[in-house]
Amino acid sequence: TNSEGKSEESLLEEYRKLEDIDNQINKGFEKVNIGLLYDVNSILKKGVTLFDDTIEEFIIDDEHIFEEIKILLEETGKKDFIKKLRKYFKDEDIFEYYNINSQIERALDRKVYLDSGAYIIIEKTEALISIDVNTGQNIGNKTSQELIFQTNLEATKEIARQIKLRNLAGIIIVDFIDMKKFSDRKRVLEEFKKYLSVDRAEINSVEYTNLGLIQFTRKRQGKELAFYYKEKCQYCEGTGYFLSKDRIILNLLEDLNSQIKSQDIKKIVIRAKKDIIKELNKYIDNN
Repeated sequence: TNSEGKSEESLLEEYRKLEDIDNQINKGFEKVNIGLLYDVNSILKKGVTLFDDTIEEFIIDDEHIFEEIKILLEETGKKDFIKKLRKYFKDEDIFEYYNINSQIERALDRKVYLDSGAYIIIEKTEALISIDVNTGQNIGNKTSQELIFQTNLEATKEIARQIKLRNLAGIIIVDFIDMKKFSDRKRVLEEFKKYLSVDRAEINSVEYTNLGLIQFTRKRQGKELAFYYKEKCQYCEGTGYFLSKDRIILNLLEDLNSQIKSQDIKKIVIRAKKDIIKELNKYIDNN
């Protein structure tokens, strides 16, 4: 199914890669006919498959892994990419030095700020993923429409980036700030398509809807980033909401009233958070 929509040239290239792997397996079998000959799930092998002309550098902080990747590049017919390998020698953790951890945290947050002070909100539902653009603190010295246009342009690059980082898939709807000029709307769409075009995943139908939203689909490739870093909240069950204090107290009183009517209760002990007890005392005092 992965070959659907691919060009003949890319299919031939994939065939040659698989042929190289087949030769590698046969050579390994000639040396030793017992044991694992090839592990398709190796993280290093998966990393090597990602090498293409869009990769500027591959930075590695382990000497053994560095040499192993060199060998894998040679075995898979990608010798030209060896010159893009870089060894990392600093004492500081490589993720800290390149701010990887902070980028991961940013890619897990629902609100992502842009350099201008504007921000985007990314929310997922069962049916689709919605992305909303807001001017935020970006007030600038431009007119209202100029500011909106520049904010939307800035957002196109970050939205495309966040979609890739988070590995979002399915139906995606982007609500850019409303633009009056047709030329502005057209330019924003063109810029957005440009940034999406470098995505490895298959993306279809990037167009405006009748409501002025940009809608498209992105083919699923593995798990979303959030799958590895987040768990569903046991209290709100992933909705982001839980019962208000007033509703909790009303539920409590309704339950108590029901228990008192059906049983001979002489003493009641309520254990709850301080703010709930405080609100409960207020309610009792006022009633």
